[in-house]
Amino acid sequence: MFNCQAKNDLSILSDNYKPIKALGEKNTVGKNINKRYYLKLIFIKSIKYFLRSSSQACNLTIRTKSLINISNGYMLVFEEAIKKQDYKSAEKQFLKKADELVSQGAYDIIRNQIEAFPESIREKSILLTFYYSVATHLIFPFETRRKLSDLVPKFIEPGDIERAAIAYITLLMNYLYYDDKGEELLDQVESARLFVETYQNEISSDHIKLLKMWMKLGRWWEFLEREEAFEIGLEAEEIALTLGDDAALIFSRIALTHLNWERGRFRNAMVQLEKIERLLIKSEANRQCEPLFHYARALTHIYMHSYDKAEKEVGRGLEIIDNSSVFQLHLLEMLFYCHLGLKKFKSCEQIIENVLKNYPDKSSPFCQFFLFVGQILLAYRSGDKDKVRYYCDKLKQKENIRGFFYEYPLTYLHYAEASIFIEDYETVFNTLDPLLGELSEDKFSHAVATCHALLGVVHFQQNEKEKAQAYFDEMNRIVSEKGVESLEIVHRELLVEVSTRFGNEALQRFTISDDSAEKTFETYPVAINSLGQLEIFVEGKNLPDEKYYHQGKVLNLLSLLIVNRKKGIPREVIFDLLWEGHDLKSARNNLNVNLSKLRKIIGQDFISSDGAIIRLTEGKYWLDVDEFENNLRMGKKILRDGDIGRALTHFKNAAELYKGKFMTNDPYTDFVIAEREALSNKYFDMLFNSIKLYLDQGDYFHALAFGKKLIQTDLYSEPAYRLLMIASTLSGNRSDVPILMKKLTEILTQEFDIEPDDSTKVLAEKLVDGTVPIRSMWENEQRI
Repeated sequence: MFNCQAKNDLSILSDNYKPIKALGEKNTVGKNINKRYYLKLIFIKSIKYFLRSSSQACNLTIRTKSLINISNGYMLVFEEAIKKQDYKSAEKQFLKKADELVSQGAYDIIRNQIEAFPESIREKSILLTFYYSVATHLIFPFETRRKLSDLVPKFIEPGDIERAAIAYITLLMNYLYYDDKGEELLDQVESARLFVETYQNEISSDHIKLLKMWMKLGRWWEFLEREEAFEIGLEAEEIALTLGDDAALIFSRIALTHLNWERGRFRNAMVQLEKIERLLIKSEANRQCEPLFHYARALTHIYMHSYDKAEKEVGRGLEIIDNSSVFQLHLLEMLFYCHLGLKKFKSCEQIIENVLKNYPDKSSPFCQFFLFVGQILLAYRSGDKDKVRYYCDKLKQKENIRGFFYEYPLTYLHYAEASIFIEDYETVFNTLDPLLGELSEDKFSHAVATCHALLGVVHFQQNEKEKAQAYFDEMNRIVSEKGVESLEIVHRELLVEVSTRFGNEALQRFTISDDSAEKTFETYPVAINSLGQLEIFVEGKNLPDEKYYHQGKVLNLLSLLIVNRKKGIPREVIFDLLWEGHDLKSARNNLNVNLSKLRKIIGQDFISSDGAIIRLTEGKYWLDVDEFENNLRMGKKILRDGDIGRALTHFKNAAELYKGKFMTNDPYTDFVIAEREALSNKYFDMLFNSIKLYLDQGDYFHALAFGKKLIQTDLYSEPAYRLLMIASTLSGNRSDVPILMKKLTEILTQEFDIEPDDSTKVLAEKLVDGTVPIRSMWENEQRI
């Protein structure tokens, strides 16, 4: 990410700290005056920032991934110095490797090693503070901004201009990662501009190009309507490609994704995200951006009203991020939208409470959004008009206006749509008419088309059909001419009504067909989740349990048909399994009665019969087990072709579908038990082999996540525990090894009165002593 020029033989303690590159003596007097002015400016700015941010400091933790290959010798020397409390030698040892660690993205190692120092030592050392901030700035955003802003003048004073440049690059990236718009971002951009102008002869050409690129992205982030928006994104992409800077390249493509969102071109946005995904797979150093990638892809699905897909994407992001990371709350924002669309209102309430309680900056537009707009949307979708009126009135108050600033201009659209619900048409006009005057049709095609749609709805509800049609005509024109692929209408029923009654063919195609949740429940009349607790959806509605529980043999018959769905099952076999001991007439009558009940509950077309064979009707149902097995099959095929990344994507999909053991609500039926064990074995094998693939790829966090699932599947598997110990160590959680070893020992002792194998004990001892795992430690592991 950075090109730090530090020499390995630099002194490393803050009391005899030396810069990367000393100031030259060729500067003019005028330039020195400029520098003094500049130093004064950033000193005042850092004090201002400290006063503003000190209350926001948060102690959050995360372990990121790394591929760096560090010799055991280096690790042993460092850890020995720490044990002896020889912190001067430990710091010197660390700084020999620090720039190499940064360049390879080994942020977990940087963090673990710096945290091994006492806090008093860390705070006194400028360089330890610097490297810790670079490694953790996406985890502790507010703390890092304060520290790096404070470090800039400390680097400039002795002439360490390169590290000051890295600090500015890190700060700008941090603001854009967290999508923090406003005065602080513009302050950083202006401060960086003055820095480059003042020290351009002393900054490496690569860092100048990167700084200029980040400054342009920062200005664009604030002024999206500017004419050169696409040019800035493409230029940033070009600079990043030229310099080989993947982090900059990822952000340039996030910017292009953002531009496509505003224009309603969501398929183009997906193309940019696919490019980002390839970068994430390419290098472990890029993995720090993975949560942002999942956030962006989830938001793209949400724009397309594909809430089911978006929910899965959020799940992937939450799976790899530590629970204490600030960005987890931004992922929860996406989950809020998903659950709003899926009508999981209780979850939405919990998300609002979680964000408001835990977000470090309570005055930020992000928090203000949840405090007011989030409450408006939740009340609107759940049909509570009184609550919508209350929060709409609160949002209009001057002190709460910051809630409108987050996700502009979409917040205005959401506010207007909720106002339609409470029939406050004056507010709708006062909100949307000025917005149409502000927004460029070319650059905000998505929002402008939605404005016309909502205004059309208002006039239609007021029986002003000619005016309504004029707005709908404008909506359709923009959709056709600008390639808009959906509207920003929150309520599904309103969206469908606008699209079907007033929309053109293009809008109907995108709006009606692109909701993945609806595809699951509407394309298939019946959808069944059988992995874990049984859930049955008919025409998208979840059947209450009492519909099929305690209904004679209905549940057993359904289980039997699911297990034998591929070939069907002869009537005589059903008689033997469900009505053993009954005569033929009685068994036949019982089967007919229960078939009739099942058809009445789920649908006449759900079950078919061709005489002797009864089966589920192909094409009339969706079953999670089929999706699970399809992903396993595709993953294995792709893996044989050598594409490990795509194979692991299918295995991840399979893991997400496996919510629990098959038909847990039918625990004792023999044929269900047999299917349950078969699926459980497939799941275990997939997890086991995927962990080894993830370790080979250096994706230690997915290896860790799968390892935790693995020992939940089989509590007694020592190879599973060994893989989890290795993944824990490589992902920066070495302290978990003795905990896992203790848990395994207790389980084996209590259940079988045996101890773990010597191979497990030896591995645990090596890992606890500081050994860095290598491939030979996991490649030959086999399931027993």
